[in-house]
Amino acid sequence: MRLRPATIRVRLTLWYAVSLASIMTVLGVGTWLLLQAQLEHQTYDRLQERSATLLNLIQDNRDTRSLYREIEDLEESEILPLFRMLLNNNKFYRSDDWARAGLDTTLLATTSDSTWVWEAVDGRQYFLLTITDIHNRTRNDYQIAVAEDGEAVLGILQSLTRMLIMAIPIMLILASIGGYLLAGKVLAPVSTLATRAEAITAQRLSDRLPVENPEDEFGRLAIVFNAMLGRLQSSFDQLRRFTSDASHALRTPLTVLRSVGEVGHQESTDLESCREVVGSMLEETDRLTTTVDALLSLARAEAGLVTGTRESFSLKDLAEDVVDSIGILAEEKHQKLSTIIDEEVWVSADRSMIRHALINLLDNAIQYTQPEGTIEVIVKIPREGYGAIELNDNGPGIPLDEQENVFERFHQIAVETRTDGTGSGLGLAIAKWAVHLNDGSIELESEPGIGSTFRIILPRAEE
Repeated sequence: MRLRPATIRVRLTLWYAVSLASIMTVLGVGTWLLLQAQLEHQTYDRLQERSATLLNLIQDNRDTRSLYREIEDLEESEILPLFRMLLNNNKFYRSDDWARAGLDTTLLATTSDSTWVWEAVDGRQYFLLTITDIHNRTRNDYQIAVAEDGEAVLGILQSLTRMLIMAIPIMLILASIGGYLLAGKVLAPVSTLATRAEAITAQRLSDRLPVENPEDEFGRLAIVFNAMLGRLQSSFDQLRRFTSDASHALRTPLTVLRSVGEVGHQESTDLESCREVVGSMLEETDRLTTTVDALLSLARAEAGLVTGTRESFSLKDLAEDVVDSIGILAEEKHQKLSTIIDEEVWVSADRSMIRHALINLLDNAIQYTQPEGTIEVIVKIPREGYGAIELNDNGPGIPLDEQENVFERFHQIAVETRTDGTGSGLGLAIAKWAVHLNDGSIELESEPGIGSTFRIILPRAEE
């Protein structure tokens, strides 16, 4: 079973402690080794100087007696406390300290120049330097050996070792405590964010997480969460509004159907009255069917189930097709419906979707434009690389405060010129969705009392 600390704070502290322990261990060992090498190098330098003193005495004295006396003077002056000299492989001179240390036993088999560390019987360590085959003017063969007690060097190294053994754990404990406190301070905004996030529910989506510093990681995280909450709030508000509007839109025809059916059931006795009741019910059924179909189209669009098939087609042909299809509605209201082709324009889009959007816009214009009014369908090139179909009418126009909401689902503008009462408020929403799905845009220009212009803009097809 893998053990893992529960909190990020503890994990960060452990990682910090392990990393710091590794660094301090490597640094301590490296310092120890470097100091050891430096101390040994200094010791052997001193041994080289002492051996050079003996070499000079050997070279300057032919008489062994005078050489012996000068060496005695060196020992008494304590310049050379530990040394030994051989003459023709026989003992010539050794210091008293050399004899007490028992260093003679280490040099019996020495036949070449060398340096090493020797440990005496009592555990003391000595640094040794030997030089062989030394000849002076008398042709005598000398060997010299000098030594230095290593307790001073070892004492320094042992003191450093004890200091490291004691200091590293103490520093590690103090650093871990500091790291734990620091991690708690650094992670405090996370606890605050978690507490505030737990309090946010579907009924409190307007609440936002606090942003202490927008420049650091936690601040950017809070900003991202706040943006997500804003989108969720917008989606929830839209869903509530959609549910309410859909319920209202469906309740009206259902209520009418029930009322007409109850009246027909109670009062209608002849065949003609029954036909009128059934006709009214069929009209309301058609209205209900239209609303449900529109809702299903929007639901499928938002779920990404509708992609469309791109093709190249002429906006002129499309405009004439739509005008021929629903021009009869304008004739019933004695409206003048005309098509104006500024230029032949081919676009790339799903023709059936754009046709449906154009039908919705034109049907909307016919419904809101007063009898004897004028409606124009214009095909033009608004700018390079795009084609457009404009619908101009001289109807009542749309108030400025309503223009931003006309493409919202179920949004309807109450005007006196609309008399059929069959709208669901979904036509413009579907038109906007269809145009945007084809990488196009839909624009509105309107002035109350003068009229409105709806413009569908689509990317032109390649030549």
